[in-house]
Amino acid sequence: MAVLAVLLMKRRRHLFNLGILLILLSMSEVLTDEIAPSPEDVKALDSDEQQSAAAGSTCVSTDAVSMQLRWLRNGQFAGYYAAQALGYYQEECLDVTLLQRRASTTAEQTVLNGDAEFGIPWAMSDIALREKNASSYKTIAQIFRRPGNVVMASHLHVPNNITSLADISKAAQAMGRPVRMGATDAIYSIWARLSQLGVKTCGVYRSSSAGGDPTCGPDDELEIFQRELSGVKNIKVGIDDPAFADIRSGHVTDLSDILRAEAADGDIVGSTDRVKLINSGGVNLLEDGVCVSEAWLSRPGNIGIARRFLKATMRGWIYCRDSPRACAEAAVPTGGKDQRDFLFQVIEVNKLIWPSALGVGWIDVEEFQDMYDYVAAT
Repeated sequence: MAVLAVLLMKRRRHLFNLGILLILLSMSEVLTDEIAPSPEDVKALDSDEQQSAAAGSTCVSTDAVSMQLRWLRNGQFAGYYAAQALGYYQEECLDVTLLQRRASTTAEQTVLNGDAEFGIPWAMSDIALREKNASSYKTIAQIFRRPGNVVMASHLHVPNNITSLADISKAAQAMGRPVRMGATDAIYSIWARLSQLGVKTCGVYRSSSAGGDPTCGPDDELEIFQRELSGVKNIKVGIDDPAFADIRSGHVTDLSDILRAEAADGDIVGSTDRVKLINSGGVNLLEDGVCVSEAWLSRPGNIGIARRFLKATMRGWIYCRDSPRACAEAAVPTGGKDQRDFLFQVIEVNKLIWPSALGVGWIDVEEFQDMYDYVAAT
């Protein structure tokens, strides 16, 4: 029922020698004929009887492992929290600890240091780390099929006909000043696209990444600065305030704060029409997956642990797809605002995963290569 495929992507165009070990599991999606489990297996995996039987099984021993998340507890990691809350990990004889983000480190580095068995890599977050550790860093599943980091504008302030990053230069010319973008540090895909478009940038992020004076000059078209955490202040202050932003970058899970700022009733679910998402363009830059270190994976028994971890995790993501409200209730049983936020985030994150022709977790090696080629070119 679990299909193991080992894929090795050779170094091409002098970029990366990234070994990808894919432990591919599909509970409810149709796989290609070459790697698909039988229809009977798929039916059994997706049936209540199979899940009940698994729940009633006795573990001879339990393996304790940890998963390093990329951020704090939210719907971006719903599948893991659901698998934990619903007992899917326990059914696979695993005791899983979900670690929230640690200061001054990444999930990839935490895994390489041996402080967690699994981590959530973001393919664009640390290319230098991947290059330096190409023989020891492995992505074993790709969860998100579409990027969650986006550029957006609230309807509290509609920018000057900006519908894509390609409109930045024209908008700056029309306004007689650089467009102002409040950003987080996770803007790698945006940097790549801006570079490709030849947009002249300035501001603190430009200074920290490229060196030089952060002050904007008369020819600059986009000022990029550190936004306030929720992003609400950046859209509510006046244009003369240093915190004012025409547009902002962030993850789709950040939208709940913006939507609540605009909604009198505080109901954020189904209200995304109040935020205008701006097309970044370019190649699909992958985000959340599952990674391990080669050293850990090579130890006896750990491939089996990885299989079981992914099986339970994919069940969690499928549950959140089919029952987003129940998923939020399981992950945040206390209810209230936190549960409503989590539900909104689950709905948004589901759009990053589904539809997915081969199910959740599969890796398209060519997709990875296209991404690396794009970044190298920009």
